[in-house]
Amino acid sequence: MGSAPSAAMTIPGASDLDPYALQPRGWEDLNAFAITVVDSRLYGSKFGTNVSAVMIAVGEARERGIAAGVALRSAYVVHDQLAWSTAYIVGLVKKSGLCEYIEIVETTAERAVVEYKKPRRPAKKFDFTIQEARDAGWVKAKSKWETNPRTMLRWAAFRECCRFEWPEVVSGVYSPDDIRDGAITDAEFEQTAADMSSAVVPS
Repeated sequence: MGSAPSAAMTIPGASDLDPYALQPRGWEDLNAFAITVVDSRLYGSKFGTNVSAVMIAVGEARERGIAAGVALRSAYVVHDQLAWSTAYIVGLVKKSGLCEYIEIVETTAERAVVEYKKPRRPAKKFDFTIQEARDAGWVKAKSKWETNPRTMLRWAAFRECCRFEWPEVVSGVYSPDDIRDGAITDAEFEQTAADMSSAVVPS
């Protein structure tokens, strides 16, 4: 009796497939692609009828070497601003070559601990607590932060660790939690209404 065919053998020409063959390759391609995405309604309310949001999400991801499909699965529009899943943020760090590993080593309903290592450096740990989430205003009634804190803490620990240790990789990449209240505030800078009103406008 012959051996069973391998998974690769069951798909004719699978080894010849180009994973980037159907990627948008220019502005017109991207516009047509975005229209198709919106018309398909396969991404639910993530983008609504906003063709431009799809184009920006895919364009930003491609700048970082990420395929369009991954961008669509990872991007969200929150208060008319682009947000990204934590899995996407962690993926950028892992893909960068600046991280040997990053993993959760402890998780409770009160805190999560990430262990990570950069090339040629000792391993370190980073923790994130439920009190920090409360202080940030993320823990709201009937939210996942209240009903499933362990999972939310794991994602928050991953995300905050990546921001702190790899800013050159994930700078400007925000999560839905960051902008859930409609404003983005970077940890190192907060622009107030007074700052904006006092800004000098060039003539």
